[in-house]
Amino acid sequence: MTDLRVERMVDGRIGVTGEVDLANADELLAALQALMPASGDVILDLSGLEYLDSSGIRVLVNLVRPLSESGRSFVLTSPQPNVRRVLEIVGLDRAPGFILDAHEPPPS
Repeated sequence: MTDLRVERMVDGRIGVTGEVDLANADELLAALQALMPASGDVILDLSGLEYLDSSGIRVLVNLVRPLSESGRSFVLTSPQPNVRRVLEIVGLDRAPGFILDAHEPPPS
């Protein structure tokens, strides 16, 4: 398994790289809570995220509730095709509070 890494990028986005599953979903939750800006949308760069299971989806869904109540959104940018498919299958591309950015990840 590839280690999870979550970090604030120079442009203010939060980069998520590696894999998210049951073993490290709590780590993702803690990192996102620590890095989320106090105002505005939360932009997650998912171009380096290789795997996302239901545990990671649960983290995103639980965090979006307070954001959407204050008129904010999670903007999920540049997911790899397999991660985009998971996001679409579970309906996050249509769920309130989520914006699935149409940008494709940069070529490897």
